[in-house]
Amino acid sequence: MGMVDIISKKVEFIELSQFIKDIENLSAENLVGQVLINKTFEAIRIAKECFGTENPHNEVFKKICEKLKPEPAKNAFLVELYKMENELISEDSSLEDLGLASTRMQANIVNFKINWDVIHSAIVDVSRNRFEKGFFADSVESAFKEINAQTKKIVKEITSIEFDGSDLMFKAFKPEKPIIVLDDLSTMSGKNIQQGYMYLFAGAIMAARNPKTHEVIEIPAENAMHYIALASLLMNKLEGRP
Repeated sequence: MGMVDIISKKVEFIELSQFIKDIENLSAENLVGQVLINKTFEAIRIAKECFGTENPHNEVFKKICEKLKPEPAKNAFLVELYKMENELISEDSSLEDLGLASTRMQANIVNFKINWDVIHSAIVDVSRNRFEKGFFADSVESAFKEINAQTKKIVKEITSIEFDGSDLMFKAFKPEKPIIVLDDLSTMSGKNIQQGYMYLFAGAIMAARNPKTHEVIEIPAENAMHYIALASLLMNKLEGRP
C-alpha cells in the first residue's frame, strides 16, 4: 500500500469514527424521517469510500431506513457502523494507533462473557467467533441455523424427504410417531418430554432464526448469551437421543 493510500485510509477511518460519534450523540427520537434518510445517505457514502461501490453495508443501511422504528434504527445503525470500523482495523491494524478505534463493542463483550466450555461444540464452532467480535445477532442466527441443518440432515436420512424451519421441527419431534425420538415414548413422562422439546425446537427456530433471516434485527449481548445457551441445550438433546 502506497503512502497516498495509507493517508486516504486514515482519512476515511477518521471520518467514519466521527460519523459514529454523531450517531451516538443523536437521540433515537430524532433519528427519524428526513434525518434518518440523510444519515442513511451519508452512511452509504462513507461505506462506498471505505469499501468500494459494491459492499454489503449499503443494503443493511437501506433496510434500516425502510423498516425500523427510532430506537431499533439507532441500535442497528450503530452496530453496522461498528462492523465497518472493525473491518477497517482488520485490514490495517495501524489504524488502532490513531486512538480512535471503537472500544464500545469490546466493552460490551467484557461485560457478557460466555463459558464456552459448557456449550455444545457444534454451537461453539459457528457462534463463538461472531459473538466475541460483537456480532451478537449473527452468532444467534448461526447457532439455530446449525440446529436446523443437523435436524434436517437426520430427517432426510430417515425419510428421504426434506423439510425446513418450524415445519421441520413439528414433523421431526411430534409425540405421535416422531421421526426423531428424544425419550422413552412408552411412558407418559417420555411422551411429555418429546412434546415439550418439539415446542422448544420449533419455538426457538421461529423466535431466533426466522426473524433475523427476514429482517435487520439486533440482539443485545445478554440476550444472545441466553439464546446460545438454549441452542446448546437443544443440540445436546438432539445428539444424546436414545
